Amino acid sequence: MSLLYISYLYSQGFFLDTYDFCLYNHGMNTKRRAGRPPKSSDKLKSAAMLIRAEPAEKQTFQSAAELAGVPLSIWVRERLRAAAIRELEAAGLRIEFLNTTRD
Repeated sequence: MSLLYISYLYSQGFFLDTYDFCLYNHGMNTKRRAGRPPKSSDKLKSAAMLIRAEPAEKQTFQSAAELAGVPLSIWVRERLRAAAIRELEAAGLRIEFLNTTRD
């Protein structure tokens, strides 16, 4: 409704009961966010690594990730973790990411 029309109704003696008039949108201002709830701060992967690769290498990694059915970042992360575990166990060193507890 335009403000002019409401002013006209008011001048003619018609009064809107705001309780009844605005009842339909009661509670509409409480919007729920779509999607999954955010992760807690202890479960976030916040450290980033940048690696340089030749285009052919990247394409090969991408093809292998597609074959495994996972995104490239997950494929690379899984392979790096496996290599780190293998090398650190062989050297008898502590593996930091295995010693953290996660739910």
